Amino acid sequence: MASTTLLNRASLQRIIPILLLLFAFAGTSAAEELPCNIQRRTLLYAVKGQDSLYMDIYTNIVPPKRDAASADGPQTAPRASRVAMAPRPALIFLSGGDSTAGGRDDKRYREYLCHIAERGITVFSIDYRLEESAKLAPLAQSALDRAVEDLFTATLYILKHHFTLSVDPLQIMVSGSSAGAIIALQAEYYLANRKAPEQMPESFNYCGVIAFAGAIMSFGEDLQWEGMPAPIALFHGKADNIVPFKRTQSASGGRIVSLNGSFTIAKSLKRRGAPYMLKSYKSKDHSVAVWAMQHQLEQVDYFLQKYIFRDK
Repeated sequence: MASTTLLNRASLQRIIPILLLLFAFAGTSAAEELPCNIQRRTLLYAVKGQDSLYMDIYTNIVPPKRDAASADGPQTAPRASRVAMAPRPALIFLSGGDSTAGGRDDKRYREYLCHIAERGITVFSIDYRLEESAKLAPLAQSALDRAVEDLFTATLYILKHHFTLSVDPLQIMVSGSSAGAIIALQAEYYLANRKAPEQMPESFNYCGVIAFAGAIMSFGEDLQWEGMPAPIALFHGKADNIVPFKRTQSASGGRIVSLNGSFTIAKSLKRRGAPYMLKSYKSKDHSVAVWAMQHQLEQVDYFLQKYIFRDK
């Protein structure tokens, strides 16, 4: 990870419990049958110490149907996926790390992952390093740092092997649920503010972010975007008592540490003139981290078509 320090011990007194809960170990669920047109395979993308990190790759093996109006007319998936083996857009997915959801192959994510893959987007659901218990996490900073590092490592793996993976290196998105959403948003925040590891190509940025009940850690009152971030879709329950919809702050020695939820992120993106979509749910809590992935797929499709593929 880059040398940038996210937090210090004194300023984490109120925020640590939230992150420890989110990054606590959660076991994976039993595998579930996939739609007949979706192929899944598993690859090892990194070994870090004693941790072997894998990615499940979901691919639509049936070419998207053509529009009946013309043999060469519009299709139901993004243009890059019209030829089965042509480079396709990609989405890297990070699971939640709390009791709400856990593990790259958790069956609660299956509908969402397959839904994305059926639209001609190759999905990479990745492992990232987790704390096995709060006792092993004296600072939540370490868990977040390692997880963001693992996302960048997976991204570099896909970039390096984009030809054999049939991925368009200019169309890589990232998405996450709960802790995974925090990791995805934090990574995009680093990229926009030039705080990513040196190994990341200087010109690289994700082409989109889809976050379900996520947040960004920062110092100060307001989020600042030095560079233009990718289009971001934010799904969040206003009654979320785990990841705040707005902001949770802690002060130490005149320094403010903030956990900025979707509402606060959206405000900062609006000030920056950056593209975003915020979907909030008045009576819903942290369950939105999974619920929206199962019941708001039309909104996901709208975001992809309007903000990522520009209705092409």
